[in-house]
Amino acid sequence: RGVELRFSGDPALAAGDALVIGEGVSGGTAGQRRTLQGRFPLRHGNGTDSASAAYVVANRVAPSDTGPAARRLPDLAFGAATGAASLAVAAGGAEWTRTSEARTKREFFAPRASATPDLHVCWSAGGLAAYTAEVGVVRFEEPPA
Repeated sequence: RGVELRFSGDPALAAGDALVIGEGVSGGTAGQRRTLQGRFPLRHGNGTDSASAAYVVANRVAPSDTGPAARRLPDLAFGAATGAASLAVAAGGAEWTRTSEARTKREFFAPRASATPDLHVCWSAGGLAAYTAEVGVVRFEEPPA
């Protein structure tokens, strides 16, 4: 049934939203925590992991039957239901980020919609040549005539 998350208040996450958990989670295996956090290092051609670049694999959210301040991550196959070690959250809580929604005042430029329907969206904190992660795909469509 997946991993259940309980928040201190309604997190305003809708079914299908994607999120990653940051610092503040302990227990389980290193692989389980890495999967929950959804951040994986990019691997260089020589087989070593990058120290600065990563890609994000977010977890899809589903409603929970336990109340408005809870959500499930149905695609994760670990947790109490599987008999795996419990994951715990630090006393101060854990960080989380919704990755299925973004807002910007920047402009997007793209070729005509019919030429390239799906465009990869990448994040860079250091300019055009310093991409650190692909954050999604966007499709622009011509408005109806």
